[in-house]
Amino acid sequence: MVDHAPRGILRIKIRRRPTKAWTVPELRKLLEATKAHDGKRLRSGADLGLFLRCWVLVCYETGSRFGDCMAFTRDNLRDDALAWVQSKTGDPLTRPLTPACLTAIDAMLAKSPDGRILGWACGRRMAMRWMRVLIDSIGIGGTSK
Repeated sequence: MVDHAPRGILRIKIRRRPTKAWTVPELRKLLEATKAHDGKRLRSGADLGLFLRCWVLVCYETGSRFGDCMAFTRDNLRDDALAWVQSKTGDPLTRPLTPACLTAIDAMLAKSPDGRILGWACGRRMAMRWMRVLIDSIGIGGTSK
């Protein structure tokens, strides 16, 4: 035993495994499962099925982090693309969106009281809880992050 911790010893860094994205069939299954929640309302009045569908599409198509995704507003829309500055890195990004994603965004914006696409509907904890319910209901792996 030594009285003092040795100096100059490097900490071994453990590499994280890359995040595994859902496959296209898993994504289709996930989007289909959101329809079971259509008509259910969140406290804000947002349709739960539409919220989940829009969240899945926007995050999958943009690759954005949760915080950025919930902060998107109508001002971030540029024709058929979403443009924003990442809050973590400060990097400007632009991602093209599919017609299905744009339709979901338009439907969410139609009810948005403050111009945010998703962030107005519910908070982080409730969003993560509902996404976990959705993912577990169809038995695919992964998280809402």
